[in-house]
Amino acid sequence: MFQILFYPLVFAISLVFFWISDRSAHFWGGEQYRYLLCKIFSAFGMLFLASIAGVRDVTIGTDVKVYVIDTFEKVSQLRFTDIFISYFGIDKPIPLGFALLAWLCAHVVSDVHFFLFAIELLIISMLYVSAARFCKGRTWLCMAAYMLFFYAESMNTMKQYLAVAICLYSLRYCFDKKIVKFICVIFIATQFHFTALTALVYYPCVLLIKGENTGNIVSNGKTRRTFLVLITLFIFVLGYYSGSTLVRFVAEYHPTVNWSVARLGTGGTSILPIISAVLISFIFLVVKNQDKDIIYNQNLNVYVYFAIIGWLGAEFTVISPNIDRVFLYEKIFTILLIPNIFSSNKLLEKTLQLLFLLWGAACFLYLVIYGGWYEVYPYTSEILGI
Repeated sequence: MFQILFYPLVFAISLVFFWISDRSAHFWGGEQYRYLLCKIFSAFGMLFLASIAGVRDVTIGTDVKVYVIDTFEKVSQLRFTDIFISYFGIDKPIPLGFALLAWLCAHVVSDVHFFLFAIELLIISMLYVSAARFCKGRTWLCMAAYMLFFYAESMNTMKQYLAVAICLYSLRYCFDKKIVKFICVIFIATQFHFTALTALVYYPCVLLIKGENTGNIVSNGKTRRTFLVLITLFIFVLGYYSGSTLVRFVAEYHPTVNWSVARLGTGGTSILPIISAVLISFIFLVVKNQDKDIIYNQNLNVYVYFAIIGWLGAEFTVISPNIDRVFLYEKIFTILLIPNIFSSNKLLEKTLQLLFLLWGAACFLYLVIYGGWYEVYPYTSEILGI
């Protein structure tokens, strides 16, 4: 029973910190005092969540055994310049950013658990910065969505989640139309995982969804969105029928994809991503149409589009297992979607938010607890004596 309740307890404790951080704006005292409280409690929430990931046994999370321990041990023996000169001296090509992070952690605390802690802390802190920018006052909802939908997987697919968190940070430059800074951030993300290149679609997609209108506003807006939908459908159809060829092509330039090549045709589909996409669409339509006079958050269009693409992209596992990871860069928009569900009917607003969080809890229970996905359950920690 304790094992079943472990993750819910961890999530609940962390959410209390994030909730207090959000509510600190209403506390008594001066502005600087409230600002300090906000930062302190948010730091507690991030540190607690990252610590749980850090002190776990190295058997928790598939990829810890696959590349984390090996990377940490070999990089720790290198000088800083050797990382660049000898390409890490590691059998498998490890992205530069990940190798540098491993080297830094190894020279601060020579313990792989500190490395695991640093990985999760960097992921959470980057996501929290984005949440604070786009969901001010509701960051606890962002973090709740992250815990339910992504936390378990982040303890497995660590390199890619570092890239995902950095890519989500780049969204601010899409909204601000600062393409040079956007490209620079995406480049940094590729130093943790090469699939971050796919996040380059953020910029044109945001422009199509939110771009300035000319002439008839309704007509131009509909034209842009229609064009985006058609392009998206075309890419999905092309990916479905040419996915195997594309995977083989990428494997020629990036050996880590050989795992997927060897398993072509062995994947399958799941109803859960479809339900998630349908639920997101339903919530969006309800919020947008329940009160024609309300001015809803225009960014919601962006979050909904990418979240739906991310969830539907999970079905590409029919080509090969783990292909759906390419769509994590879109699926992560789910954490921004939930806090931006605004409605003039506050009861409806809370109900829709609760509905999606309950769905997240159901997915976590089914996939992680009972399905054993990502090999993070049951949680064990020799350090904590669990």
